[in-house]
Amino acid sequence: MTLLACQHDAYRRSMTAAILDVLPVDGGVEVILADTVLYPEGGGQPDDHGTLDGQPVLGLRKTDRGVAHRIAARPEGESAEVVLDWTRRLDHMQQHTAQHLISAIAADRFSADTTAFHLRDGLCDIDLSRSLSRAEADALQAAVNAEIRAARAVGAVEVAAADLDDVRCRKLPDGLTGPVRLVEIDGIDRNTCGGTHVASTAELQAVVLLPPLSHKGGCKLRYLAGGRVTDGLSAAHDRETTLSRALSCGSDQHAEAIKRMQAEGKAAARVQKALQMELSGLLGGELARSEQAHLHRDDADLGFLRGVAAAAAQRAPGRLFVLTGGTDGGAGVFMLIGPAEAVAALGPEVAMAVTGRGGGAKGRYQGKAQALDLAAVSALV
Repeated sequence: MTLLACQHDAYRRSMTAAILDVLPVDGGVEVILADTVLYPEGGGQPDDHGTLDGQPVLGLRKTDRGVAHRIAARPEGESAEVVLDWTRRLDHMQQHTAQHLISAIAADRFSADTTAFHLRDGLCDIDLSRSLSRAEADALQAAVNAEIRAARAVGAVEVAAADLDDVRCRKLPDGLTGPVRLVEIDGIDRNTCGGTHVASTAELQAVVLLPPLSHKGGCKLRYLAGGRVTDGLSAAHDRETTLSRALSCGSDQHAEAIKRMQAEGKAAARVQKALQMELSGLLGGELARSEQAHLHRDDADLGFLRGVAAAAAQRAPGRLFVLTGGTDGGAGVFMLIGPAEAVAALGPEVAMAVTGRGGGAKGRYQGKAQALDLAAVSALV
């Protein structure tokens, strides 16, 4: 397919193009245009957003005749105006050009070839053929930002497939005929690519690399470029301010304050566990001394019920007890303990009464309830 208007001029934001065909699809129509300013996905870059005659474009698809634009209703006339969502396009141009720059410098200075690239919301990532240390990643980031400050020109040219000896290229499309589109960063890189890019590395503003992650024998390099750097810095500042208020300390004391809270939380958990064990023993003893066979607590889980059951069985070994936890009519847990034959006979009935499933052996039956019915359980025992 010949190059599109968006590939000739990534800064063009609108155009009127001839309608070649309109195809019915679920939920609307696909309008095939002779040309478009909307990039239809490829090379790791997602598709653009925009409108066609004022209707939101819901999807884009490459065809042999042109690009199919999915919209809700059939347009009028023989041509249509396509308008680009420029904010999304500029972001994609920055992220994609940053990938070219990072990949070129990683290959040239660290012998780390790019094997995959993903332009995502939030963090983008590049898969490299070898691992990078944190120091190497820091050096790569410094080198990339130096080339951004150098304001190197970025442009696209078309060459014959035979003239690709000095070109960084992972794979050409199957069945490609005719010229090959190259994206060039002056003095840095020549790479096959059909995507949209900024005209100068200066428009990347800055690139931030996160620590590399081990991945498939190499590493995954996550990064932010352009507006995502400033947006990320603002978001980080907002989180820092929120944490400072919550922890009642400055950002330089966050780590110490969190460690202190974690230690206090572990100590509180130990105290809570000891109190729960004491409470479960007291409740089990009280249950054993009473004439009641059913005990319920809204806040009880299976672990707590096991403690109550053990204490009750120790004090009244020949009796059958049913214990439940959760909200009446809602989800919860249940447990039976006592003589093995009695538990085996009554357990499935209790499970049915609370719309649950359970199991067990040796005088214990327990499970989860989908709809506790305390009255039905009490009636069974």
